[in-house]
Amino acid sequence: MDKRTMLVIPALAAMLALAGCGNGTAGTASTNSPTPSATSPAPTPSATPTATPTATPSSTAPAPGASWTGETAYAACVAYHREKTAADGFDPDASTWNAYNPEVARQNGEQWIVDLIGKVKGEDGTTYDGVFSCLVTGTPAAPSVEEYTAG
Repeated sequence: MDKRTMLVIPALAAMLALAGCGNGTAGTASTNSPTPSATSPAPTPSATPTATPTATPSSTAPAPGASWTGETAYAACVAYHREKTAADGFDPDASTWNAYNPEVARQNGEQWIVDLIGKVKGEDGTTYDGVFSCLVTGTPAAPSVEEYTAG
């Protein structure tokens, strides 16, 4: 046999093998194999009644805002900073914070650590880069927010 014949034989064998894989019978066997339609209906009715009652009360209970999201924790931190700044006798509008970004709020168990990043205008009118960090706990209905300093 010459070299061409030696190369053609494996190529033909590969084509035949691939053609067999794409054969309608192989696909039909897989598709007809879903006799699991007998298996599928059985779990579906069983799972549906159980999931529906559990999911409905469960999703209804936390929906009123019982837990924080990064965005709600961020908003609580901004509100806290405004109140703290005003209580310290400064203008709360002297600080402008960047819009919420998921990278500035991180969850650690049931608490959130939020970094406000933006600009702060000093008493002399000079604008500085600013970062203010908060520790947010509790719930949105009863928040507990404080300044956070690592270390």
